[in-house]
Amino acid sequence: MVPELVAVLAYTAMGLLLVWRLGFFRRFGLPVRLILVAFLARVFAGVLSHVIHLMWYGGDAFDYWHASLYVYNLLHEGQAGMYLRMVFEPNVVPPPADIKIHAYNVDYWSDNGAYLLVRFHSLIRLIGWKTMAAHIVIYNFLCLIGLLYLFRSLSQLLPHAKMFLVLVLFFYPTQLFWTSLMLKEGAALAAMGLLLDQVLRPWNRISLRQLPPVMLGTALLLLLRNFWLAALLPVWTAWQWVEKKPGRALTKYLMVMVGFLLLFAGASQWFTGQSLPQILSSKQAEFLALKAESRLAVVPHLEGRWLDLLTQMPLALWNSVLQPIPHAEVKPFYLLAFADHVLVLGCFLFMLYYGIRSGGGQFNLFWFSFFFSFILLLLIGYTVPIAGAIVRYKVVTSVFLLVAAASFIPADQQAKGAQPDA
Repeated sequence: MVPELVAVLAYTAMGLLLVWRLGFFRRFGLPVRLILVAFLARVFAGVLSHVIHLMWYGGDAFDYWHASLYVYNLLHEGQAGMYLRMVFEPNVVPPPADIKIHAYNVDYWSDNGAYLLVRFHSLIRLIGWKTMAAHIVIYNFLCLIGLLYLFRSLSQLLPHAKMFLVLVLFFYPTQLFWTSLMLKEGAALAAMGLLLDQVLRPWNRISLRQLPPVMLGTALLLLLRNFWLAALLPVWTAWQWVEKKPGRALTKYLMVMVGFLLLFAGASQWFTGQSLPQILSSKQAEFLALKAESRLAVVPHLEGRWLDLLTQMPLALWNSVLQPIPHAEVKPFYLLAFADHVLVLGCFLFMLYYGIRSGGGQFNLFWFSFFFSFILLLLIGYTVPIAGAIVRYKVVTSVFLLVAAASFIPADQQAKGAQPDA
């Protein structure tokens, strides 16, 4: 316990010093002291989440950590070359014959996103005092940078709502709890920040020099949460269309959604030999095969048909938006999660009502955030039958529903920035 505490304090102090001294952190339009507090909040939330999961839940974060130990131990066995290959070589399936025995001894070799975190742990073990707590600090320092990029991209569109965005991106408790522990969500949200900071701008302001961060953000999303990227493509395309030709924003978004649905349907059939409903049905079957205490009593019934997606849509949205609902067996986890759902949904609906009444707001950003969240909620509702997993996977949707709400926050000279073309 003492070594972990010393490691947390030492690496936190190093992170604070870097934020304070480096000019890099002054490019995001936030006071450095506020960024310091945001970093401390992430470290505190990460350590707290670590302790809670360690004592009661366990989970993937610890599995990634333990899997990296096998890779790290290759160094102590005099196999430095094999260590480097396990850390940097693409994890193809089946693995090359000369590393097959090591690949099969490491969990998650066949899962690119999960194995990316195994690679991260294996590298950080070189400097991380061999304690997971130190890794949490380093991980959250890197995620903080991605969130700063996300803040910058959104605050340029909503300069009058900066403080609300600060609360959502850096101090919103549910987002802090799930993205500060070493899971895919935190890294994926940081990657999205890196990507959106470059591309959430008019097309004529995007240049080739932005290609490296775009490629990095895209690659990370492909590895960590590829369905986020699949949801981002259509809404970004529609956003660009509305930015170039304002007016009839909702109509344009719906047209783009239908177009991409047809595109994805054709691509899935062409590249995988399966229809999109069959892919979703297979993914749901994988989750149903898992042993989980928090499995939902009623889940969408998918048999790989397009009609199933239509008829099961209400149930899918019910599960992803409101589950877990407290019932006779009341657990603190259920109560807190449900309270968070009600808070986010209430804020979203209230600001939507206010925006409709006032007739002002950033409608393009609203529809961008709404449809991105809607697509993810549908995919999660169709495929995930486990309450705990739903809460974790939908964190990004809560963030963007709150961003959608922020698009209706009134501002001085609102008429200049309004887009009354919903």
